[in-house]
Amino acid sequence: MAKVIGIVCTRSDKQPTYYPYLQRHFPEGFYPQVDEKSIFEGYTKGIAQAVEKSQLVDDDILAFCHDDIEIITKHEMFYSILNYALVKFPEAGFVGVAGTRKLGEDCVWWNQMHWQQGFHRGSIYHGKDILSAHHTVYTPPNAGKDHDREVLVLDGVFLACKLSTINKIGGWVKPDDFPGTWDFYDVYTTWKARRFGFRNYVVPITVLHNSSGELVGREGWEANRKEFQSLISTPVELV
Repeated sequence: MAKVIGIVCTRSDKQPTYYPYLQRHFPEGFYPQVDEKSIFEGYTKGIAQAVEKSQLVDDDILAFCHDDIEIITKHEMFYSILNYALVKFPEAGFVGVAGTRKLGEDCVWWNQMHWQQGFHRGSIYHGKDILSAHHTVYTPPNAGKDHDREVLVLDGVFLACKLSTINKIGGWVKPDDFPGTWDFYDVYTTWKARRFGFRNYVVPITVLHNSSGELVGREGWEANRKEFQSLISTPVELV
């Protein structure tokens, strides 16, 4: 099986509470980064460390995680899912836990206007612990043919890809027109992977996110969203 390496970027110089929960899932390499400047740069530094210290090859897997999540899926199953999705299927670009098959004009992937129209996929638990967390199920009942897991873009709470994929798309590179350094990186980069011929998928990994996930209204997020709008023609939908 391919190695699975964890990379986390945080703006806090104090170790986030959830680091020990994350680290136990990545015995082959866990590379936390503190970078207030940019999540793009933080992930790039993490990749460089992983390549050097964990002696990675093309099929090895990089998992990019928020600093406030816990992976609930058991370690062995977690590895099996990622290896099956990313190594067995060479067309797979990024996999994650939630995304959408359609981007509307506002480019907000979770847009409630499309909530029950069959475009969303995946699920996330939001809360302090798994017993009290709110389970946000994005996939509507009877959505698509056999609950097709392919999506246009993925949420950045948890993303994974092969080393060869991130190298092919040029790494985590912030567009010059993105004024915000921590925002819309997930939608932009998973959309970019599709431009390189990859396909993105939602996989059944259970994640507890110690956040509501709301970003709308934050200055950098809104600025990057508008710039992303200018890059693509919307709406765009998988068929």
